[in-house]
Amino acid sequence: MNALQDISRQNYSIRNFFFWLDFYRYRILRKGEVPKYAKYRLIRKLVLAFGIEIVVETGTYLGDFIQWMLRCNRVKCIHSVEISQILFERAKRRFRDKRICLYLGDSRKVLPTILEHIDRPTLFWLDAHFSGGITSGEINNPPIREELDLLIEHIVRTGLNHLIIVDDAKYFVTAEKFPSIAQVDELIKKELPLYRCKVCHDMIILHGSQTEIPC
Repeated sequence: MNALQDISRQNYSIRNFFFWLDFYRYRILRKGEVPKYAKYRLIRKLVLAFGIEIVVETGTYLGDFIQWMLRCNRVKCIHSVEISQILFERAKRRFRDKRICLYLGDSRKVLPTILEHIDRPTLFWLDAHFSGGITSGEINNPPIREELDLLIEHIVRTGLNHLIIVDDAKYFVTAEKFPSIAQVDELIKKELPLYRCKVCHDMIILHGSQTEIPC
């Protein structure tokens, strides 16, 4: 085993430890934030229920969401946008799967290019906002409103029934520069009357299906 493989195994072990620590806190102690595994499990269920084959992510970060989506055989293509050069390069080293397309840049500028090639219902996982640690971006300039505007325009123009999931719903309650959940709901009702807005597992889920969200 070479040094890079050894480091990779150590990093996996560390992530696995924190995964089960979050599991214990959330499922056993009923404390702490909603862990990523709970969010990703629900998203995988929705991908299957909605027949999604294409996934678009804003905010690659460490690539864990990509890894979860790769486990879903239905998914044929994953687009992921990251504004941090360091995290982008890290993702390039981690993933070699041909189903993955990685982009470096601001999601507000990259999304239009991706949307030009979207011709079927797609899952949009919006997680590009700054959330501390090594994440990039500006806490006072989250891209979420512009991202939603771009997706709404695409839905109106194409008639495609996209599934939109926004991470960190808590910021839409506490952070000054984020729209409130009520404002997001109002925007969706105005622009996409057939869509519904639901908050679940610290996520804002926007969809135009009659399928009930199991939350």
